[in-house]
Amino acid sequence: MAATASDRVGVSVDGRTAEVPRGMTVLEAARQMGVSIPTLCNYRGLSPYGACRFCLVELEAPRGGQLVASCSHPVESGMVVRTETESVKEARRTVLELLLAQAQASPRVPVIDRESCIHFKTGQCGLCAKVCQAGAIDYDQPRQTLRLEVGAVVLTPGFEAFDATRRGAFGFGFAPNVLTNVQFERLLSASGPTQGHVLRPSDGKPPRRLAFLQCVGSRDTGCDNDYCSSVCCMAATKEAILAKQHEPGLDATIFFLDLRAFGKDFDRYCDRAKNQLGVRYVRSFISRTYEMPGTRNLRVVYAAAPEKEKGIGPIRAKPGTDRRLVAGRPGKLDLSPFSVGSPDPSGVLLGARRRIFRCQRATGKVGHSRGG
Repeated sequence: MAATASDRVGVSVDGRTAEVPRGMTVLEAARQMGVSIPTLCNYRGLSPYGACRFCLVELEAPRGGQLVASCSHPVESGMVVRTETESVKEARRTVLELLLAQAQASPRVPVIDRESCIHFKTGQCGLCAKVCQAGAIDYDQPRQTLRLEVGAVVLTPGFEAFDATRRGAFGFGFAPNVLTNVQFERLLSASGPTQGHVLRPSDGKPPRRLAFLQCVGSRDTGCDNDYCSSVCCMAATKEAILAKQHEPGLDATIFFLDLRAFGKDFDRYCDRAKNQLGVRYVRSFISRTYEMPGTRNLRVVYAAAPEKEKGIGPIRAKPGTDRRLVAGRPGKLDLSPFSVGSPDPSGVLLGARRRIFRCQRATGKVGHSRGG
């Protein structure tokens, strides 16, 4: 049966006018009129409820523009829709920044921060529950302790970063262009302070030369750490590759004592960085750096004494203090200064007990050495 005139409404989207069926969403109407609106959660076969908020559009209203989720908002007669206004673009940028930040959160589960939430602090507000069309906000949900029957356990206690200010000769803490590798990882992130661009903190300009100083706080009896952190060489290699991908003309040099490439294909990864991407490996322990007046470049003192415009120190990774809690739970595992569970020379991830596996800093594995 053909639709009557009362079943259709006239709408305008970015200057294009058409009559569309009543009850159609703004997103569907725009698509029918040839206007593309970006969306992250609208798929065929799923009921739209505006979860991602990336499909926001602006509706003209007597009191000013109104932002709505186009995938769930129905069209109305005489509606005027703008999809590329400055307020729409700004809202989409904010949504993307929040989504990128959540992608790096751990755990990747949306939770309410009770210490910051106005509702839990004052008993007022409750706006989140009002605007969540999925009905996912439950302020009265109690904390629960679950007992699960599982087939295996993976221990991931994490690590504590070395306080790089204890090795002040490298300039960390007073030379702004000296960063730890954790800070540099944050710079490389798209959700970081520079949106993933490699920039010097001192002046916001991209550096031309980059130096990675290995074993800062590791294999150092002066810091009471006579062991190797095992992951820093590969972390520096990865960061050097990412930095050169961001800045193709960047000169990246890794100063190391012994190259620890102990995992499967890790040697090949280092060879690719060296031979294909031009990352330089120099076997040398740097005793200190000097900040040049005026330019704030860093002079790295070793045989050839080159200047670098930025320095990254892969700091020692110490087994986390939480490992004591982890070790006390699954069958009371042994603890050493380097690992959770007894050392096992037959495998990196195999734990001290059957079906208990250890990851990264829980293993205490150092690996073999090779030159550059």
